[in-house]
Amino acid sequence: MCAKAKTIEEAAVECAARLTEKDKEALRSHIGYSHHHFGYGLYLRNHYSYLLHNIDLEYPVWDGDSLSPAIYKKIIPLAFPEFRGYEPYIDRLIEFFMEDLNAAYNVKFGKNYIVDIKPDGFLTDPPYDCDWSEEEKDEWFDQRKQEEDTYYRAIAEKLWDYKAFQGKADSLGYEAAEIEEIYKKAVEMLEEHQIFMPLEVLFAKSPTKERIEAFLKALPLVEMMIERRHREEVSIFPSYLFSSRDVVLSLIKNDGFLLEYAPDFQNDDEIVKLAIKDAPGSIEFAGKRLKNDYKIAEIAAKNCKHTLMFDIKEFKKYNDDDHIVKLALKANGANISGASKRIRSDYDYAVLALKHQRTIYPDSTFKNLSKELRKMKELALLELQAPCPETEGFDKSLLDDEEIGEYIVSHRKTLWLIHNMTPRIQDMYFNRLPKWMQENVDRRRQFQ
Repeated sequence: MCAKAKTIEEAAVECAARLTEKDKEALRSHIGYSHHHFGYGLYLRNHYSYLLHNIDLEYPVWDGDSLSPAIYKKIIPLAFPEFRGYEPYIDRLIEFFMEDLNAAYNVKFGKNYIVDIKPDGFLTDPPYDCDWSEEEKDEWFDQRKQEEDTYYRAIAEKLWDYKAFQGKADSLGYEAAEIEEIYKKAVEMLEEHQIFMPLEVLFAKSPTKERIEAFLKALPLVEMMIERRHREEVSIFPSYLFSSRDVVLSLIKNDGFLLEYAPDFQNDDEIVKLAIKDAPGSIEFAGKRLKNDYKIAEIAAKNCKHTLMFDIKEFKKYNDDDHIVKLALKANGANISGASKRIRSDYDYAVLALKHQRTIYPDSTFKNLSKELRKMKELALLELQAPCPETEGFDKSLLDDEEIGEYIVSHRKTLWLIHNMTPRIQDMYFNRLPKWMQENVDRRRQFQ
């Protein structure tokens, strides 16, 4: 996309116009900016970073991390009409655990919560330069928390459908007092810990076929919670649920670490492989036989995109195994950090690692190569082509290399790395830098 916007508002209009129905569904399910910070947020930051230096901005945005949410929060009311009129409250309507409630609402009702539950209004944020006493600040925050708790509760009540839950008490084997205790626990988790617990997850009270089936019917909500990484909620599930293979299979595929709660299946090949595929570190909870299974190590290596395989105790023994190491490096080049000295000194392995870097570990590949490899210009140029390029670990000779300097100033993604080059290289390319970066270079030199 060719970005043409001259203001944050225009950027939001451009992006909203390009959202497909599939895009909108993804935003509806996870509307909070925190969820999109490393996805859509990076797209906004990369395409509109030039706005950071646009004198037409109506208010200051200090860096890319604040630019992208500024745009994103203006996209929401454009993409979803139900949020129009609530622009001053967008921050509070989409962030933190409000996102969890909205995701659950979308699972259950297929729409954003604000369609049905509109806030009467929230406290407006105080001016940044207001001169309040500590008592006035405390009073304001107490009032803000109270109104938010009321609003969260209103959303949760719709999701819980407490009356319907009470009506099923007899068939589910609950006494009235037990139903009330479950409800109190749910309210406590919501208000004190900002954790939403659908009452449905506790439908099954004893291990009968009918009650396990009732639990399985609630799995879309359960799986949504697990996807959001609220693993602590699982601790209140009836423990016998983890004796049901169907339940365990459904839960493990969403969070491999839940293998911890399923001791009956820690030697089950299919379940353990599912757990390892989602989370290689869940090998900690596998049985002894599977901890030493080479095929399990292969699965872990292929799926260690977001973790460092050789930092996991059970897999450290494979850090000099050519087959396993190659699989791990293809999944995430940063895995070379835990590889053997032989591998970290091998040119071909270095190339493989540098070509398979991921944003999750943007700065941990090149710096973990051997000292000799970190002097090689061709490897340094590969590092500069990474999703998140860095000069960390570069030999001093590379930081004074004109070809490296030429590459850095010729590519927008690497331009900021000129700060790490020697003064000689900075001077050589100074006139090719944007004015704002020239000022940054001069400013940094004053403090060195």
